[in-house]
Amino acid sequence: RERFHFTDEEMKLEHKQWMDYVMQNIPAPYPGIDAVIRRQKENGGLVCVVSHSSSENITRDYRTHFGILPDAIYGWDYPEHQRKPNPFPLLDIMERFGLQPEDLYVVDDTKLAHTMAKAVDVAIGFAAWSKEEFPALKEEMTALCDHTFDTTQSLYDFLFK
Repeated sequence: RERFHFTDEEMKLEHKQWMDYVMQNIPAPYPGIDAVIRRQKENGGLVCVVSHSSSENITRDYRTHFGILPDAIYGWDYPEHQRKPNPFPLLDIMERFGLQPEDLYVVDDTKLAHTMAKAVDVAIGFAAWSKEEFPALKEEMTALCDHTFDTTQSLYDFLFK
């Protein structure tokens, strides 16, 4: 809406085209992210997904690639006013699981996630491994975020070592 000034009808068409694509294509995860997710769960931690993908696709992808399901999913299924960058998902996670902002850590590659996290004083790590081909965005996000991870291994080391 903001970048391309889509109308409601254009947004519906864009969503339908995206859903048609993702229902036919299961994206491969970034190499090494499975180790992060599995270790988080093995350590008794939560894995919550805040995404612009649908819960159906996220559930399918996690089951396919990791053999687990996220503890909570906040996807495109939620009303627009509850999707990132709105902090609703983080507020709901804190309420559902009895957590404080310092108990959460957001890992993402978008400015929308930064806006969401900072609205409720939650630390955010930039998943820079996904933005190598966008140096200007990488520079901006590195400046904005609390930490930058150039590889999934660097995220793993930060979280577990």
